[in-house]
Amino acid sequence: MKVPEDIALKHVRTLEKLTVSHAWQGAGSALFLELGEPSPRLPDIPAKNLRGECSIRIQWSWRFERRSEILVGSFSSPRRISDLPKKLIGLKIKSISFFFKTAGT
Repeated sequence: MKVPEDIALKHVRTLEKLTVSHAWQGAGSALFLELGEPSPRLPDIPAKNLRGECSIRIQWSWRFERRSEILVGSFSSPRRISDLPKKLIGLKIKSISFFFKTAGT
């Protein structure tokens, strides 16, 4: 199901100002961010990573920017990407944007 961009942005805007409570690298350059207060761990369910109020999975073609500078992205070296998750913990989401090309553009 395709979600119209205005509806997607409305929901994504609720994530802005939340704090990154946990972050980790998945396979390749994939990143996982847990936002907001972490949920308590259940003693009978082993969990490697904490869960927040909301989870963001970033799989490909991503980048983190500051002003007009690209700090790190999916094109960066594996070492730079693996160093990123611990640097994100405690930061607040300032804004989230979608950039995409449609077929034929």
